[in-house]
Amino acid sequence: CANTAERDAAQAEDRRGALRGALAEAEFPDEASATAALLSAPEIKRLAQAVDAHDKEFAQVSRDVSELTRELDGKRVTAETLDHLEGVASERQAAHHDALSRHAAGEKELERLKEDVAHVAEIRAQLKEARDRWNIQRQLADDLRNDRFQAWVLEEILHSIVRGASERLAGLTNRYALEMHNDDFYVIDNDNAGERRIAHTLSGGETFLTSLALALELSEQVQANAGAVRLDSLFIDEGFGTLDAETLDTVAGVLESLTVGGRMVGIITHISELSQRLPARLRVQKGAEGTKILAEA
Repeated sequence: CANTAERDAAQAEDRRGALRGALAEAEFPDEASATAALLSAPEIKRLAQAVDAHDKEFAQVSRDVSELTRELDGKRVTAETLDHLEGVASERQAAHHDALSRHAAGEKELERLKEDVAHVAEIRAQLKEARDRWNIQRQLADDLRNDRFQAWVLEEILHSIVRGASERLAGLTNRYALEMHNDDFYVIDNDNAGERRIAHTLSGGETFLTSLALALELSEQVQANAGAVRLDSLFIDEGFGTLDAETLDTVAGVLESLTVGGRMVGIITHISELSQRLPARLRVQKGAEGTKILAEA
């Protein structure tokens, strides 16, 4: 046990000597000073992180130095050159910031222009709608002017009369239909494969029948469009002298049928064959003493 104690004492003395040497090397005057300099665990961790960051930064700087050394290829950079390059870099950095500012302003302007384009498209749509309404209103105003509106109404009535007269003409002739095109009358000749020709080419008798069909249809439409007003009298004058015997007989039959329903039909004619078929006659006689009207049974 004495030997062990001596050995431990010797080891302790060696450790105290080593400690004194370490304190001297670290420039601590004594153990109390070294103990006071001890750091806490969080501080040690912070300093370790700082050292690590410094090492990384140092490594990056070393790489940058190596890259610059390679680019310089042994050339030396004077203070004047460095100042110049620093000025160029500063100018370019300022230009870069200016470009970023212009880019941001351009983005705002682009958004504003997009809004303007959308607004213009909306205005164009409204303008088109307004123009369409205006065109309709202008067309209505033109169409409803007294002269044009009356012309349109008369044209529609005339076409309606022609359609009705065509049916009557087909019944009178068993041959012709009537139509109107560009203010001219045409007949459709069903005996000639539906040939369409102008009404001026009709014979005298055919022209009279066509005129009669138009007059009868006009009479019917006047009554139909006059409300409660009735046309109880119809007078037909001239044209009978151009009819052949067969056509005259056809016309006479048609005129006799017109009296059905109480309508009075007056025929003004110089053809005795036609007048003899009428139920009542008034003969007009001119003389030196003036015109006389004689009733005949």
